[in-house]
Amino acid sequence: MLSAFNVSWQPPNTPSSQPVAYVIRYKMTSSSMAKEITVSPERTYFLLSTYPHFGVEFSIEVYARFDIGNGESAGPVIIRSSK
Repeated sequence: MLSAFNVSWQPPNTPSSQPVAYVIRYKMTSSSMAKEITVSPERTYFLLSTYPHFGVEFSIEVYARFDIGNGESAGPVIIRSSK
């Protein structure tokens, strides 16, 4: 059984600065330890695998990384993996 989320986002509306990357920050809601995945600035989606955690709630946030710092976070969104 495959357990994954398709995480997608809209690029920020910042005409003066383009993102150098996007960061997906996620964790199980029962845990305090989060993980981060850095994604190319050309992408606006990512298939996030939750295997082997079935039927577990995850907290997911996405933010843009710029040369001058990080953008505002989108989320968190709470979603449960399939059972």
